[in-house]
Amino acid sequence: MVFGTPIGDDVFVHYHIARIVAEAIKELKHMFSSLKDRSMQGAVALLLYSKSTLLNHIGMMNRPEVIIPYLEKFQKVIDECLSIALRTDISELDQDSLIRYRIELRKAKGGLGFGNLPWQARQAFVGMICGALPRIITRKVKLSDGRIKWQKGCCPFLDEYLGNSTCFNYDQVDRFTKVVSEGTMAKSITCNAFYHHYRELQSEAGYPLQGILSTPAEGAGSLDGNVLPKFQMLCTQQLEDERWKTADRRFRSLDRKNRLRQAWVYCREGGSPSEFFGTCATRRLVLSNDDFSIACNNFIGLPIHYLKPYVGQYIGRKYSLDEYGDRLNHTFRNVPNFLKRRHDSFLDTMGYILSFT
Repeated sequence: MVFGTPIGDDVFVHYHIARIVAEAIKELKHMFSSLKDRSMQGAVALLLYSKSTLLNHIGMMNRPEVIIPYLEKFQKVIDECLSIALRTDISELDQDSLIRYRIELRKAKGGLGFGNLPWQARQAFVGMICGALPRIITRKVKLSDGRIKWQKGCCPFLDEYLGNSTCFNYDQVDRFTKVVSEGTMAKSITCNAFYHHYRELQSEAGYPLQGILSTPAEGAGSLDGNVLPKFQMLCTQQLEDERWKTADRRFRSLDRKNRLRQAWVYCREGGSPSEFFGTCATRRLVLSNDDFSIACNNFIGLPIHYLKPYVGQYIGRKYSLDEYGDRLNHTFRNVPNFLKRRHDSFLDTMGYILSFT
């Protein structure tokens, strides 16, 4: 174990990752079940960040084919908790579902910002290789004054697999030529995984001509001749941009009266109000569980769960109740003022939250 991350043969790694993920799932379920009845808003805010950093770190240090099955188990628990919060079952939605786009996209892109840990595993692993591999072997380093010296790596035993020429210079754009050669990939399962997962990322992005993924595997992590830090962040942003374009095209191809399309267009053109979903509730900035569920459903464009038993019933003689509650305003003339007061208090709370965020 190195800083809580299992390192070794696959049997050892699987054993410890299974234990770590099982503990994370247990803590997540306990946290959510303890908090959801008191404040669903607070439970969802904590759900955004609970254990995701730890599992992302473990994903960086292990091949995706090893870590992804465990990340899928953890992601399934997050989906189950979100299904309770939204009063809608999202656990069976496929990766290309429009609702899944709204849940996983970043808040700046019109989503709730939950992401997808199994999907991020490849970016994390390739990013770790780009950042760490050039430093762990013995190599030549070019100093600021132009001189070149040998610098001993922190893992000298890898030199027999990777050779000293793997990274002649950390700023050299083709520094992974030796890593992705056929001879090295035949000897090293890690180098083999690095090449194939990098190519999969390029394929998912459509083999772009620009951006961090436009560079061949030999120069992974560089762009226009310059080695860039934070490969994982830049790669994820490029892939998310492609996902956003796909989502925008699919949403706008729907009928104009479709509620999913209306919610997407409003979010894109009116500014995303999703920040308050990740805001922990306080005495002043708090929504009841019912109001929070309704707000989430309206944000995504889903039917309101509480109205399902009453859909089709007439409000007065002219209007019938719809599954989104759009015609509830016609009841204000015929019902006591407590309904209007509750509606207005909900708007006041929303105003406080948006001004806070």
